[in-house]
Amino acid sequence: MNFEKALRVVGLLASFWSTPVITWEPVQRDVVGDKTYDNVFSVYGAFEDFAQSAAVVIRHLGWTKIAFLYEDSPLCNQLMDQLAREMLDRDLATEALKVILVKGNTAGLARHLKQIKVLTRTVVTCSRQYILMDILAEAEKVGMTNGYYAFLHLDFNVRALTTGSRSDGQRSPLDVVLQLGQFHTTSDRRVEEEKQKEGERKNETSVVKEILLTSDEQTSALDSQHTLASYLHDAIVVATVASQEGRKSCSPETLSIGQPYKLKTGKIEFDEQGIRKALFSLVQPFGAVEMVTVAEISSNQNATWIRQIVWPGGHVPKSEITCQGNGTCIDVQGIIAGVTIGVFVLILLLTLIGYFYRKHRRRLAAAKKDWLVDDRDVKRRRAKLPISNGFTSGPGSNMETVKRLVRMRIPNSTPAPNELQNKNKPELEVESKFQDEGRVPQEPSWQNDRDIFT
Repeated sequence: MNFEKALRVVGLLASFWSTPVITWEPVQRDVVGDKTYDNVFSVYGAFEDFAQSAAVVIRHLGWTKIAFLYEDSPLCNQLMDQLAREMLDRDLATEALKVILVKGNTAGLARHLKQIKVLTRTVVTCSRQYILMDILAEAEKVGMTNGYYAFLHLDFNVRALTTGSRSDGQRSPLDVVLQLGQFHTTSDRRVEEEKQKEGERKNETSVVKEILLTSDEQTSALDSQHTLASYLHDAIVVATVASQEGRKSCSPETLSIGQPYKLKTGKIEFDEQGIRKALFSLVQPFGAVEMVTVAEISSNQNATWIRQIVWPGGHVPKSEITCQGNGTCIDVQGIIAGVTIGVFVLILLLTLIGYFYRKHRRRLAAAKKDWLVDDRDVKRRRAKLPISNGFTSGPGSNMETVKRLVRMRIPNSTPAPNELQNKNKPELEVESKFQDEGRVPQEPSWQNDRDIFT
């Protein structure tokens, strides 16, 4: 099954919408029967296409892990077994977690949903409607109804899920259920007739006779397939194409669904090869009763956009968390973000350390210059002393020359921290040098000048 075909019956539509629950109710419970569920999997190949398409698409999106949360009942057990064969056994997906609600016991739902939340974003459920409401209520408490988590609900209740309003103004848990298509009840007699006709068609040896349906047969097939094809096939294809086209035409900043969207099936007909074609439209509630059309989809899946699609939270949901087989989950994007922030913080820390280190070195260098006396500069300046009172001062001179010793200070510099301890150190050093030469210097006079002798 190629990707285009898979899109026609993909079951994970909810991953694109703010309402994260999609229901699959292809046939009435009377059609299924009391003892056998073979028709569920054989009539029109619906469930096989449904399961494989969902697996292909979630694999394409990178959502390869699936959690199973279902009620312990003959119907749900059969459905989940078949789903496992179609999806898991073909390596199209892997099982993240399986939770079976025995006798409808929902006591541990919160704990199970918290486990599922960190393992995957795709949840397959199968239960009665009141249990589904409990699941959704707990999912909302743990933060799984924000559009990032897709709930794929399998049910055979012929009555459509209704949202209903609460008297206290609070949102009903079923407000997050995406209803696909319309439900039309069929009488028991019509059901028996359709089952009989289906059996007759299976026994036909001529493929042409089976495909080329008469006008009456088309009407009959349309009636029998209404809840199957219109609900599963038509509704999912229009929303899937809408989501795909919307991702191409809309910027991520504007993709945020704020209101529930519904799907409307238009004219339906069969072509010469027996392929069912229909016109679809995606509609959105406007006001109390009015509906506005968002997009129209032709039978060849060409979308005509009338309004812009908006995504939940302002951005397209990201792929699931990467989980290992031992239950260890790795949030790849979180790791990348953490490493990036860590590197940035490390660079900032090293920069600050370097800045303060250089500042400290500059202060030390300034302090050293504050008290530095260069011996070579002293000798050079002493040799260049001018003649005073007819006597010269220089090497070999016996005359004492009055000299003023000034310390070397940088203007506006910070005094050395050990200034008091070393205050007389220059005088002592210079005095010892003068005594070695047989001269006695006068008391030095300190000035803020860079000259050693004047």
